[in-house]
Amino acid sequence: MPAHLRDNLCLACLKTPPRALLVRNRSSWVLDRRYYGGGTVAASTARERFCALKANVSDRFEDGTLPYLDIVALRHGLNVLESLGGGMEKISSHTFLVAQYFAHNLNSLRHSNGAVLAEIHTSGSFNDRSTQGAIVNLSLKRANGDYIGFAEVDKLAQLHDIHLRTGCFCNIGACQMFLGIASQTIKDNLNAGHVCGDDKDLIDGRPTGSVRISFGYMSSLEDAARCLHFITECFLDMNTAHKPAFAAPDWFKPPVESSALQTTDYSLEKRIHGPSQKNKVTGLEKGTESEVAAKQPVQMTKEPETIKRDNELTSGDDEETKGENARTRGDQEETEKSEEEQLRFQCSEKRRMLTDIFLYPVKSCGAFRVTEWELGDRGLLYDRLWMVVSESGVALGQKRQPRLCLIKPVIHLASRTLELTFPGVTSYTIPLDVGDADTADDVSVCTNKVCSDRVNTVDCGDGVAGWLCDTLERPGLRLFRQLDEDRRQSKRKDLVGADSQTGDEPKTSHLSLANESQYLVISRESVRSLQKKLTETMEDGQADSKQSINSTHVLDEDNLVSRFRANLVVDGGLPFDEDRWIALTCGDVSFVGQGQCSRCGMICLNQDSGEKSREPLTTLAAWRGGKVYFGVYMRSVAQQSRPKLKVGAEISVM
Repeated sequence: MPAHLRDNLCLACLKTPPRALLVRNRSSWVLDRRYYGGGTVAASTARERFCALKANVSDRFEDGTLPYLDIVALRHGLNVLESLGGGMEKISSHTFLVAQYFAHNLNSLRHSNGAVLAEIHTSGSFNDRSTQGAIVNLSLKRANGDYIGFAEVDKLAQLHDIHLRTGCFCNIGACQMFLGIASQTIKDNLNAGHVCGDDKDLIDGRPTGSVRISFGYMSSLEDAARCLHFITECFLDMNTAHKPAFAAPDWFKPPVESSALQTTDYSLEKRIHGPSQKNKVTGLEKGTESEVAAKQPVQMTKEPETIKRDNELTSGDDEETKGENARTRGDQEETEKSEEEQLRFQCSEKRRMLTDIFLYPVKSCGAFRVTEWELGDRGLLYDRLWMVVSESGVALGQKRQPRLCLIKPVIHLASRTLELTFPGVTSYTIPLDVGDADTADDVSVCTNKVCSDRVNTVDCGDGVAGWLCDTLERPGLRLFRQLDEDRRQSKRKDLVGADSQTGDEPKTSHLSLANESQYLVISRESVRSLQKKLTETMEDGQADSKQSINSTHVLDEDNLVSRFRANLVVDGGLPFDEDRWIALTCGDVSFVGQGQCSRCGMICLNQDSGEKSREPLTTLAAWRGGKVYFGVYMRSVAQQSRPKLKVGAEISVM
C-alpha cells in the first residue's frame, strides 16, 4: 500500500475472483450512482422515477453478486428435485395444492363479530396453478378492522417455530398496488424514518409491508395446518372452543386409516411414492425447503436439576465448607430479601424508588446485579462492553445460543478483573482493562458489527476463547471488548419535550454494545400487572400447557423481571405509566427518554435455566398489541464528574 492512500483504490486477488474498491469517506461524495440494485435502496417507488439510496457509501454500492462459483452445483440440485420430488410437474401440483388449502382456509376465518381476519393479496382465487404459485401473501386485521403489523406477526411466528418472511420483498410495485401505497406516502414514510428492511410495519395505521408464506416441495398439509393454527391461536378474536379444526380436503387420500390432520403424515414423499421405508429422505428434515418449516428445539447439554447438583458439588471442598457456604449464602439472601421488601413497602402510587440495578458486562450473557454503581459516558460503567463472537464473525445472542444466559459475569473492581462463571465449570478471569489505549499495541484490534454499526474491538485472547468453546460446546468462539476510543452512536432520538424538562440539548449519545440505547428502564408495577394477566390466562385455560411457563415461575415476580433484561428497575406509580415518561431523575442523575422498547422472543427465555417457552410474549402481544412494548429507553444527561446510582434512590418523572 502506498504511504499516501489515494481517494479510490481498486484491489484484485490473484488466485480468486473477488475484487474490492477502497474509498475514502471524505471523497465518497464524488461517486454519483446512476442506477441501483438489490440491497442498496432505502426507498423507491414503481410509479415515479424516485429512489433514495442508503446513506452509508458501502451499502449504496453493494448490489450483491451472483454466486457464479456455485453454478457447478446446479445440475446436482435439479437431479435432487427429480429424484425426491418426482419432477417439476409433480412438485408444482403438490405445492399449489398445499398453498390452496392454506389460502382457502385462511380466507374463511372470521372474528366473533364477523369481521375478516385476513386480506390475501392476489389477483386470482387460488383455483388455477398456471396463474398462481405456492406463495400466499397476506395482511392480518383485528376484529375492529385495524391492521396487525407484520413485525408483530413475525415475532409470534418465531415462538411457534414458524418461518415466514415480511416486508415488501424487493417488489415495491406489487406492494404499492395491493397495499394501496401512493408514491407520496412512500416519500412521507421515508421522511418519518422508515427505510426498506426495517420493522416499522405500521405508519398512521396503514401497513408498510405484508406477510409472505411460501411452500416448497418438502412442505405438507400438516405444515399448512400448523400455520393456520398459529394464526387462529394468536390473532383470531373468538372463543377457544369455537375455533376451527382445519380438516383435510376432500381430494386428499390419507396413507393410513386416520382422518385427523394433526396425526397424519402428508409429506410429498408418501403422496408420490406411497408409504415406504421410514425416514427414507436421509439428512433432510421435513420442511427445510419451506419458510413454514419447524425449527429443532434447542437442547441443553445439562438439565436444570443437573446444573443445580453440579453447583452444589463445586460450592466447597468438603462437607464442612459446603455447609458454611450455604449458611453464608442463606444469611445474605435473607438480608437482601428483607431489604428489598422494606424498600418495596415504601413505594406507592405517589412515590417511586429505584429497586434494582443490573448491568450485563458481556452482551447477551447473564446479569450482574449491584446496589450501587458508577455511570460512564456510554451507560452503566462496563455494561455490555464485551461480546461473544462466532467463528463466522457474528455476535452471538441468546436466540442462537440460549445457554449464554447461564454465563454470569462478575466484576471485581478491587482487582480490576472480570470473572466469567458457569454452573459446574471452573470460572475464568480476565483483566477489565484489556484493550485500553496503553495496552492496545499488545492485542489484536478488530472491527465487528453490532446492529449494522461498525465497532472497534480487541480480541481478549486464546485462553478465554478456549473456555467459551469448552463451556458452550461450540468451536470457534472468541471474546471481544469494545475499545474505549470507539465512538459508536445511538440511533435513538430524544423524545419531544425532554430537553425542556432536563435542560439538556437534544443530541446523539455514545453507545456501548447495547442494541439501541444506554439504559433500559422497567417498572415493577407493570411486571405485577403482567404477572396477574398471565395467571388469568392460565386459569382460563388459554395457555398451551406444553409451551407455557411453569406455573411456579408465572407467579415469580423476580423471574419475570430478569426476562426483560433491564438496567434500572423502578417500583411505585401505576402500571405502564412509564410509557408516558419523557424524562426522569434518580438521585442526582437526570435521564432523557428515547422511546419505548419493542419486545421479541428473548423474554420467553428463562434467564435462570435457559429454558424457552411461548410466554410471556404471547400474552403480552394479545394484551398490549402493536409492537409489544414493555419498558422505556433512556440516556443520561452528561455531567463533568462520574455520578453513581444507588438502590433506594427517589425517582421523579416528567
